[in-house]
Amino acid sequence: MEEEYGIESVLAECPSVARRRAGLKRVLEDPMGREYLWSLLSRCGLYTSMSGLDPIAMANAAGRRDIGLSLVADMSEVMPTAYVTMQIEAANGLYDGRESADEY
Repeated sequence: MEEEYGIESVLAECPSVARRRAGLKRVLEDPMGREYLWSLLSRCGLYTSMSGLDPIAMANAAGRRDIGLSLVADMSEVMPTAYVTMQIEAANGLYDGRESADEY
């Protein structure tokens, strides 16, 4: 039977993708790494409204949000519980008492 080579199989075999995933996992395993990513996600504005912005500002905000969503997707792929862990840590005051990524 012939093997299929879809994008998933190509990416799974790509050393640079595996290396990036391993690096992200390493960051997520470290509490300081999670705090840094929480701060980074806060600048992406995942939970902020884009309504009422002028078109240029809206495009800029949408771009930042897309990067944040991409990072959350990567985190979920590498370590499915990481984002929830970060939310719990933030709610427990481990990130300077801020409970939401948008409070940074």
